[in-house]
Amino acid sequence: EHSIFPIDIEVIARDRSGLLRDISDVFSRERVNVIAVNTVSRDSSAKMRFTVEVRQVSDLFRVFARVMDVQGVQEVLRL
Repeated sequence: EHSIFPIDIEVIARDRSGLLRDISDVFSRERVNVIAVNTVSRDSSAKMRFTVEVRQVSDLFRVFARVMDVQGVQEVLRL
């Protein structure tokens, strides 16, 4: 039985059409469940906060790397 940890992460990116979908696709491919999302866009910049469920911290590093590959993403951090 694996424990599941909720983790808050923040993504800073240049805002564009389809950005949220592309980031959500990463979570989906990596089998990471998103339990909350909050996005704010201003001056062509997007700040997105996600609460995701992971089984181990090593999952997080892989997901961060994949999210960084999304076009426009500038920073990914754990809160």
